Parts: sequence; C-alpha cells; structure tokens
Amino acid sequence: MEKYLYIGLIAFTFFGPLSRSFESRIRYIQYWRSLLVGTLAVLVVFIPWDVHFTAEGYWGFSNRYVVGWKPLGLPIEEWLFFVVVPFACMFIYEVVNLFFPWTDRGQKWPRVTAWILLVVTALGAAAFAERAYPALTFAFSALALALVLRYRVSWLGPFFRGWAISLVPFFLINGVLTGTGLDEPVVWYNNQENMGIRLGTIPAEDAFYGMFMMLLYTSAVEWHRTQSKKTNV
Repeated sequence: MEKYLYIGLIAFTFFGPLSRSFESRIRYIQYWRSLLVGTLAVLVVFIPWDVHFTAEGYWGFSNRYVVGWKPLGLPIEEWLFFVVVPFACMFIYEVVNLFFPWTDRGQKWPRVTAWILLVVTALGAAAFAERAYPALTFAFSALALALVLRYRVSWLGPFFRGWAISLVPFFLINGVLTGTGLDEPVVWYNNQENMGIRLGTIPAEDAFYGMFMMLLYTSAVEWHRTQSKKTNV
C-alpha cells in the first residue's frame, strides 16, 4: 500500500475542493474554462522544468511511494500535482473572495508586499546564481512579481491573502512529501543544488516555488476571465 501514498495525497487534496465545487453558493465549477487555461499555463512551464531537474538529479522520487508509471521520467503523481494543487489553492482564493470580498481600501499594502518580495527574490536569484533550484525559482518569481506590478493587476491583494492561507495545506502536504513522518522522503532533493535551508523537512525555496506557480495560474485564470467578459459584452 505504500506505493499509493503520493497519489493518495493528491486524491485527498483534490477531493475537498471538488466536493464543494457544485454548491449553489460557490459554483466553482462554472469557471472550468478559465481553470483549464490556468492548468495549461502551469503544465507548459513546470513540466519541462520538472523533467529537466529530475533527469539532472536535482531532485527525484522514491519508487517506494509511487505507482510506477513515469511519462517523460516523471511519476504520474507529479503530473497530477501540477493539476490538483493549483486547482485547490485557487479554490481557497475564490471562496475567501466570495465570503470576504476585497475592497479598494487595501490596495497599498499588496503593492508594498509585492515590491518587498520582488527585492527579496531578485537578491536571492543573484546570491544563489550557482545553484539551479533557488536561482531559477527566485528569478521566475521576481519576473512574475515585476509583471503584476507593471500591469497593476486588480487581484493582487486577494492573491496574497489566498496564497497566505494556502501555505498551510501546502506545507502540510509538502511536509509529508519531503519526509515528515516517513522512513524516507517521497520527493528527495540534492542539497548541493538548493539553499540548504529547511522548514522542517521542506526546502525553503518551495514557498517561492509555490508562489510563482500560483501567480502564473492566477494570472492565466484572471486573464481568461477578462477576455471572456469582453467577448460577452
């Protein structure tokens, strides 16, 4: 049964949002076209990245905890990770916005937060330029933050609020994947290619990796919504 651990975590992550997606108050499923666009954006960026890093030995997967099907060298569970985790995090973003609508009164602090994170990630990319995982994670995060600041997106405040909340389940799931409570991690990391700083068992870069993934996903979803509204006018 150990080989079903990773896919079981994915199923657990997916079940909660999916089970509430058809409720009349939430109707998350009504955004399926925009969610599909977001999913495709994430897959286009993160799958090649993951395939390359896995092939180069920057990280890898224990055969003990995966079912064994590995398209392009990645366990099928890893493919599903990039479908399910953004879907679940976006669900948090949507539900929080639904029950606690964002107002224009709080537009200053999201931009200040974005600028602080932009400086931190830009410095991180420079400081760890010789280590592939933090260098690329920080560089892509800095680029994404620069773009959302440049285009002054209206959803920056709700994004940071949703991202902050989603860090709780993200770190719980990621904690198990990186070895919390297990004899060996589901996903192992080559410490020569990361900062060497762990939050429990989780590489610290993973927080920014998740932020970049959700910035990309949210940007794609919100862009598609805007285009759909223009089309329907």
